[in-house]
Amino acid sequence: MGWTTPRLAQVADDISHVETLQQTQYTGKDNPEYNLPRYKIRIFGIHSDDIAPEALPWAYPPFPTSGLRGESVGFPTFPINTLVYVIKNLDTGNWYIDRVVPITKGDLPDKKEGKGPSAASGFQPGSTLYIKPETQYGSKVDGETVSQTANKKTKSTNKKESEGRDPILFSWVDNLEDAAEGIESDLEKLKKDIEDGIEDFEEAVEKYAKQISKWITKMMNKVKKKFIRKLEAAINNALTVNPLSGRFAANGIKKKIVDAIACIFKLMISNLGNLVGNAITSFIDKIVNVATCVVNNFIGNFIGQITGQLSSLINGILGPVSNLFGSISSLMGSIGSVLETILSLLECEVGGCIKSDEGPGEAKQEGETKKEYEDRRDKEKKCDSGEDPEVKRWNFNEGGGPKNKSLDIADIFNKAKTVGEDFEALTNVPDNLRNFNFDFNPGSALSDVFSDCYSGPEICGAPQVVFWGGNGSGGAGNAVLNATGDLLGIDIVLPGNYSEAPFVSLQDNCGNGRGFTGTTIIGGVGIGTTTFGDGTGIGTTGGIGDLTDPNYDDTNVGTGAGLGVGVTFNIKVKGTPSGNKYVVDGRQQRTLTLERGKTYIFDQAHFSNGPVGVTTVDFQLGNELYAIDQVSEIGKIHPLRFSEKSDGIHNCDRTNQTTTADSWLLAKDGLSSDDWVLSTDGWSPFLQNYGVYPSYEVLPGTHVGNWEVNIQDTGDYTFEMQADNVGTITWDGVFLGSTDAYAGVAVDLKGPHNTPKFLSVNVTQAGKHTITASVENTPHSDTTASRDWDKNPGALAWVLRDSSGNIVASSLDSFSPQTEEIVSNCGVEYERGVTVDGVPGNIGAYTRIVVNNNTPDTLYYYCENHPQMGGLINVVTADAESYDLNCRNGTVEISEVDGNGKVIAIRNLQGGTGYSEGSTNLTTEGGNGTDFTLNVDRVSSGTITMVSINNGGRGYSPGEVVNIICGPHHTTPTTTGIGITQVIVKETGFGYLGGPDGSQGGMNRTWATRCQTTVHRANGNWDVPYDEGDVITLYPDDCIKLPAKPEICIDEDFDASMLPGAIIVGESPTAKDMSNFPFGGKTDFTFSDIDSLKFIREVYDWEGGYGIERIDGTDPDYPAGVAQWWFYADGEYLGTYIQEEYTQVPQFKIDGILYRLGEYKEGVSTTIEQDTSEWLVAKDGTSANNWVLTDPKGWSPFLQIYGVYPSYSTTINTPHRGEWEVEITEPGTYTFEVQADNQGSMNFDGLFLGSTTIFESHNSSTFFTVDNVAPGTHFITGTITNVDNSYSEWEKNPAALGWVLRGPSGNIVRTSLDPFANTTQRIDEPTKSRFSLKMYEVITKDVGDVSLGDDTRFFGCKVEYPKAQKMGFSDYDIRTFLEANPDIILDDCMKGKLNDSNWGSTPDYSVSFTAPGCPPSGGECTVDGDCPPGYICLNGVCVPESTYGVIACIDGIYALNPGFGFDCSKDTVTIVPDNGAKAVIEECDEEGGIIKIKVINCGAGFNEIPDVFINTDTGYNAMLYPVMKFHRPDIETPEGTNVLQVIDCVGNVGSLARTRI
Repeated sequence: MGWTTPRLAQVADDISHVETLQQTQYTGKDNPEYNLPRYKIRIFGIHSDDIAPEALPWAYPPFPTSGLRGESVGFPTFPINTLVYVIKNLDTGNWYIDRVVPITKGDLPDKKEGKGPSAASGFQPGSTLYIKPETQYGSKVDGETVSQTANKKTKSTNKKESEGRDPILFSWVDNLEDAAEGIESDLEKLKKDIEDGIEDFEEAVEKYAKQISKWITKMMNKVKKKFIRKLEAAINNALTVNPLSGRFAANGIKKKIVDAIACIFKLMISNLGNLVGNAITSFIDKIVNVATCVVNNFIGNFIGQITGQLSSLINGILGPVSNLFGSISSLMGSIGSVLETILSLLECEVGGCIKSDEGPGEAKQEGETKKEYEDRRDKEKKCDSGEDPEVKRWNFNEGGGPKNKSLDIADIFNKAKTVGEDFEALTNVPDNLRNFNFDFNPGSALSDVFSDCYSGPEICGAPQVVFWGGNGSGGAGNAVLNATGDLLGIDIVLPGNYSEAPFVSLQDNCGNGRGFTGTTIIGGVGIGTTTFGDGTGIGTTGGIGDLTDPNYDDTNVGTGAGLGVGVTFNIKVKGTPSGNKYVVDGRQQRTLTLERGKTYIFDQAHFSNGPVGVTTVDFQLGNELYAIDQVSEIGKIHPLRFSEKSDGIHNCDRTNQTTTADSWLLAKDGLSSDDWVLSTDGWSPFLQNYGVYPSYEVLPGTHVGNWEVNIQDTGDYTFEMQADNVGTITWDGVFLGSTDAYAGVAVDLKGPHNTPKFLSVNVTQAGKHTITASVENTPHSDTTASRDWDKNPGALAWVLRDSSGNIVASSLDSFSPQTEEIVSNCGVEYERGVTVDGVPGNIGAYTRIVVNNNTPDTLYYYCENHPQMGGLINVVTADAESYDLNCRNGTVEISEVDGNGKVIAIRNLQGGTGYSEGSTNLTTEGGNGTDFTLNVDRVSSGTITMVSINNGGRGYSPGEVVNIICGPHHTTPTTTGIGITQVIVKETGFGYLGGPDGSQGGMNRTWATRCQTTVHRANGNWDVPYDEGDVITLYPDDCIKLPAKPEICIDEDFDASMLPGAIIVGESPTAKDMSNFPFGGKTDFTFSDIDSLKFIREVYDWEGGYGIERIDGTDPDYPAGVAQWWFYADGEYLGTYIQEEYTQVPQFKIDGILYRLGEYKEGVSTTIEQDTSEWLVAKDGTSANNWVLTDPKGWSPFLQIYGVYPSYSTTINTPHRGEWEVEITEPGTYTFEVQADNQGSMNFDGLFLGSTTIFESHNSSTFFTVDNVAPGTHFITGTITNVDNSYSEWEKNPAALGWVLRGPSGNIVRTSLDPFANTTQRIDEPTKSRFSLKMYEVITKDVGDVSLGDDTRFFGCKVEYPKAQKMGFSDYDIRTFLEANPDIILDDCMKGKLNDSNWGSTPDYSVSFTAPGCPPSGGECTVDGDCPPGYICLNGVCVPESTYGVIACIDGIYALNPGFGFDCSKDTVTIVPDNGAKAVIEECDEEGGIIKIKVINCGAGFNEIPDVFINTDTGYNAMLYPVMKFHRPDIETPEGTNVLQVIDCVGNVGSLARTRI
């Protein structure tokens, strides 16, 4: 028929065109034409201006392509008021836009004016589809060429593009939680790739294993660096006690050890990819979802296996050489257990959020670089503030998202420690560690990964609401969705406690829905604001819902307010990682607001406030953890008190006061110049110059001083020290040594007051260090002289020199300053109007406060016994009370009471008139009881529609009717904190499930639709879901789940009736009992056969013949290798292991036992007896005519006979000491006769007897008496000093000491001519040391008849497998037995058989079944019994039993963009659909932007978020978002009102329980 002639028309609106863009392009046979973009057009001459756009015809725009090859190059856009020419196809009746009339006029009106064709602006007043640029506001040029994009909120659609669905994970590693996020993401991608049908499984595993190993490699590299740093520090500290001479050799060995350990780390890290690949392969087919527990267990097991092997190898390096670095205890004590050290470093490196008071603190730690310090402090500060440091996930549809995993760090490392200890003990260490192959045990991994961990499919259902970020925590809510999967809003269950609004996301684990975005609004929340239905408050719960519900729980209901009955707060104590905290009405440390003129009761009767029982336990109630202490001690209870200062008496001003102790005095300045210690025989010049002492008087005991030295350069430093009498030096708390006692020095030395003592220290870190020195002035035998400063002065002298000999500090320096904390200005308890009664934790315990005009505006509640438990109290003046005497006729019937007549359930009989919503504590009259009060939660035109019990009173009976008295009310509820009040839905999203539909999935995908059949195999593997018509073959212990049916397993109880239509092949097998299978036997083996080890014991008993002796290769008698290791067991020599390099581990295998190096035990020393060289008879070295022999004033005959001296050469002013031994047989008094040239002294058994004179004793005897000498061996010590007489030659200045000892009868029993006593001395052998012996039972790879002990069984292919076959056991019997007994150790051959799913699968028995199709919609259940546990049958579908119904209405309307140009005096608000809702513009700004819209009627029964727009001729760009609130349809719900079903994802237990009356 052709086409009509062109006619002039005008585009009528924008919304119609936008809706065609959102339609599904092709819907099927019912509509064979494609839904293409179209416009509503007003054709001049046909359509008048008053015809609504909905009644106008459609017109197709001109398309730049036909679309036949699926090509699309975009479509033209024609704004409202565009003038076009249209033509009509007479065959189809469709209109088409032929061409566009260009607009050349610059001054355009906002709306079309007059009738007929006229140009107007392309921006429609009130519309938010296209935003008018604000630069054009007030301008006459509308800029019609500006490109704009529709801003229409997305409606539901069945089209689900995949772009932007999977979140992007930012691949940095801050801590283990980030690593787990990455590992989880990679495992999810691998699982999905496998399901999509990858061509090369091994290639895919290798790809993702490399990616996962990167996360672990980064952490392990950091651990390697820190471990080596810690090891070097430990070695350096150990070396400080070694002499300098041996330190250079030890430093060379240290470098080799560090290089070897670095090599071991490198070897482990280089193998991570293969190890991770083996780990993944072991379990990837056995999971459908990478659950949190899978990631937890995988990481714990993997870290445990790797670190266990790593620590075993490191122990193999450190053990043999640890004694080379001085004291073994100082080295290994610094490192500790290698395994625990590695795990602690790893946990420190990868731990999650650590607050400042839980971490190292503000100080820079030893070994911490500047960048590490700054990064740590930055994270601590972010953690302190509660903010999420970074967005970890990003989705292009929905924006940022929270972390997906919440790891139990402690559980991971406990598991790693347990696994690591097993692998550390049983790791087969090779002779050369460089040849070690790190391995991964899949059996251990499987048992751990699936321990108490479900990784199968999840039931797909409603998405979960997640509040994250912001500053605070505790928010929770449920998603409210309509039947098409659009989100209407969030039903707030818990508002939480926030100072900064959190973000909100929806987590749909099955990936059905997406696209939701929203904004969280926070505000005041608290008691008196909660009504049952919207669930948005805290405290009083319960609305007048099911009025006969007997399960109403009023635990959290207050006991009244305003008329003499106090408002009650229920106080509990919750245990947290940072200590106990008060929980007030269900919220931790909540901020409270108290009104003047009221009384408040803080009820502490709950057991968590005090001691309960006889033990200390953590008690969990619902999701809350409470602390219970065991005894009623003052520190074990939690009395609540008030203060005007935060944290009360625990909050004090603390300042540090630095003081410097008085320095010690220069000792010589307190002595007279002729004091003997200042003479030649007294103090050395060193002690005189540096000797200091606390006072110029003899002080008893030991005295300690502290000095501080600032070391500029690291390296070796040396102390020189002298003392009178005993001095010590300590460096940074490490004791370096003390002076030698006078009696212990060699005879050619003087005492500690004139003999230097040298001590070395190796300084590894520059900066300030502390030197602690002590001095003790020991008493003489003459106690009177000992207390006289002039006769017994004391002094300590030391200097510290660097490696160049420069003095860097000395005892003359001032003492280091001491810092003392000064505590002041502590908070005090506020007691005005406060009453305390009872013991917390017992019934009747409470703290009550009367708040009046004298109460401060700010108070704090705190625990008297423990800090940081309480919170803030704001004290306000209440709004003026108003009495509305016009309200009347409101009544309720009491339907149930408790044993005391307390009202627990009511029925609303009459709503009355004139009541105000939000009125609280309204009294009642009538009935036989007292103190019954109510809250009015909802009213409609003054008629009560919802009430809740405030105080149940007492003395009432069921059936009594009471009147609701219109008393004082407050329209503004009292707020006690800041929490989430609303969520603005900016984009509803689409495709979400309102509840379970029978599908299964997880990891953001639907794994099995509601129409598919799933199979879980006996070996743990999951098959790809089966479609209708697929043939499935099942074997024993396989399980199958048909659509909308419970799971069925092929076990001994299975029969064909359970699977109608199934075909059974063979008879149901029953595995034979192999529990008595004979294990055991013996065989020979080689070292390479070792598969695993069973630890026997570790022993060291050198006298009993158990231990290992190490002889260093530097020993000239044993020069082979770097060391030799001599093994002994049970008194027998086992052999010698020659160690050629430090990476080799000493060990022997003999008769099935592996002997391995244990711990260092002791060094080796040898006892020798020395025959001391005797002194010479002095006169025999003197010429016969020497004056001392011929002159009458020379030596007496006594001295000539008994005089002896060490040599015939003179040493001036140097004392020589000799020691004799005497055997006394007769008890009594003994007498010494002594002569000397020049001065001699005598000691008997260490007791100083006295000295001769200096110049007269060579011919005049001095006598010393020793009383009460007992029989036995005694020791005599004599000392001789030759004084300077200007001659140094022997002939001119000979010397001698002569003495005899006479017994009680006068007989000589010993003389100076007798030989010296022989000395016994233990000499250390530095090249030798001893170690304990570890013994292991060896289990070999391919040999099964090894003796394994009573509790270990081995099954291998070589012996046990053929033995079992000969005994008549089938492969199925063997497989069943081995799978049921995972403790049996298998060789590689048997492991391979078990990994082959076809081996032992009993092909003679199977069940063949054809997968059915979809169950009928809504026919999944008829009764609750058809549903799984925890589910009920609702409208033919199984839904969680926590499902509840809500009615949606409008809570408010937010103008997120106020727009401009609106006339608030006449513009109106339109809501489509309105469902009875009404709203008005309440406030605009000076430019006509909308500030506030007031909802005057919220409507009811919304099934979607309505559109809200402004009827205006002048305004633009206002973006209006309605926020829904949700009521329970419990009372007076009009018939036909739309009720939405909500899945309670938060929970209906504990503090979240919804209680209705």
